[in-house]
Amino acid sequence: MAGDLTLPADAAGVRLAAAVSGMLPLPGSGHGARNGPVDVETWQLIACEQIRDLVAAYAHCADSGRFDELVQLFADDGVLETPDGQQHRGAEGIRAFLSGTRTRLAAATTVPLIRHHVSNLRIVVTGPDDATGAAYFFVVTERGPDHWGRYRDRYVRRGAQWRFAHRRVRLDGYAPGSWAAARRGCGDG
Repeated sequence: MAGDLTLPADAAGVRLAAAVSGMLPLPGSGHGARNGPVDVETWQLIACEQIRDLVAAYAHCADSGRFDELVQLFADDGVLETPDGQQHRGAEGIRAFLSGTRTRLAAATTVPLIRHHVSNLRIVVTGPDDATGAAYFFVVTERGPDHWGRYRDRYVRRGAQWRFAHRRVRLDGYAPGSWAAARRGCGDG
């Protein structure tokens, strides 16, 4: 039946039969499973789950203002590239950008509430210590829907931990009167 997963063990590790098109990325291909089984090593599955946790941790840390923790999610030489094309490099550069964002959000809203909803995360593990990813985001503030866009990521494994090597944020749109619109001089609030 389509969608059934079988995990028979063999001498090479675990063979995952992913019969559903697009269920799992093929390492290095940028594509999901096409029309049949895909062999995926156990380490690749573990890497994907650890990266999913990294992406979720970014949203949770950002939303709760835990910027010191968020900065630690980046490699030492990591880059956070914002929609204006600026590249904030290293822990201090990323922390400075996030602190400014916190100040602007607090000044523009009654309640400095922000929630990032991340969806359709697609991860391609290109090697034991390298991967890429893409996802959509949708942000809500106290005013309601605020802005939305895409993340394009490069991940690296440092020791036992996956980190962002580069996170590129692209803004696709924002609501009239939103915090994002006000930041761009396009809104009434």
